[in-house]
Amino acid sequence: MLSLASCGTAPIVFDHANLASVRRMDVLTPGFPEQPTVAVLPPTNGALFLLVNAVQEGNRSREFAKSLVHAKSDPEAAFSKALVACLRDAGVQPSALPADVRRTSLLKQYGSVGAQGADAVLDVVVTRYGYYAVTNAAPFKPDIVMQARLVDIRSHRVLMQDTINMVNVISADPTVTAASFQDYSDIAANSDGAARTLQSAMGSAASAVCKRLT
Repeated sequence: MLSLASCGTAPIVFDHANLASVRRMDVLTPGFPEQPTVAVLPPTNGALFLLVNAVQEGNRSREFAKSLVHAKSDPEAAFSKALVACLRDAGVQPSALPADVRRTSLLKQYGSVGAQGADAVLDVVVTRYGYYAVTNAAPFKPDIVMQARLVDIRSHRVLMQDTINMVNVISADPTVTAASFQDYSDIAANSDGAARTLQSAMGSAASAVCKRLT
């Protein structure tokens, strides 16, 4: 069993000199939260405002999760599929390795990884995804935050580790930036469009993981 006693959370940049030795990769089933989040940055002036904001966020998030089901949209599957496709395009041979899809953090032990002759294991956990607005007057934009780690199976060395906040990455993508929603009523009124925009953003998020490895 590959076990990491203490790897911390500090970013570790992938040394591309290692790329030639990482051609076969066990890819754990990515982890995701129970549902997407549609959130506004909470105010800081009082507990009552924080409570009201939390209730509104819960209501919006549940409604949006239902709209994804109605739109037959699966952002989690879109992310996983895009991640595997991106790795293959980069010349890596990925192999799926089952893991708890509802885990909230990167693993410390990786079970029977490498059983199929892989060189490294990739662990990705999406800690938050959905839409986010910085104020009540600001538009809602796709919001995805991930943790990612690549571990060498032979040496148990962490080859890459990072927390990736897609706000900056997505802002640089004109196809996603243009598809923001002025307020939550716009998301509710165009739930199919909001689902498509989020699914596209999940593909961008998967590409952001790949770019840290290739």
